[in-house]
Amino acid sequence: MSPSPFIVEWTERIARERGGNPRALDVAMGRGRHAVPLARAGFTTFGVDLRLDAVREAIAAGALERVRVHGWCADLTRHPLARGRFDLVLVSRYLQRDLFPDLRTAVVPGGVVIYETFTTAQRA
Repeated sequence: MSPSPFIVEWTERIARERGGNPRALDVAMGRGRHAVPLARAGFTTFGVDLRLDAVREAIAAGALERVRVHGWCADLTRHPLARGRFDLVLVSRYLQRDLFPDLRTAVVPGGVVIYETFTTAQRA
């Protein structure tokens, strides 16, 4: 599956605005559909997913693109996100409402959370 054009546009914009070596977290990253473009845009990229096979595939996908994706296999209902560590936290096509407070505290002051989820049209 291709990355979301909305996410690619905004991650590239944020990377340019941040400069330096910004850090990003892709929550429920799956096989790296967005983690790889994050790394390509210049973010030091971390991704977390419940499925170890998906984490491994995301890391491998990054390596094929000559970028590094740091993977973490975890159940976010049991393992909290790091606080104040990321310039950008990305969540796409994953909805866990009780995770919202942790997403907010995972970003540095002035950081950004990008959240793209399903619409009723997509469900149909």
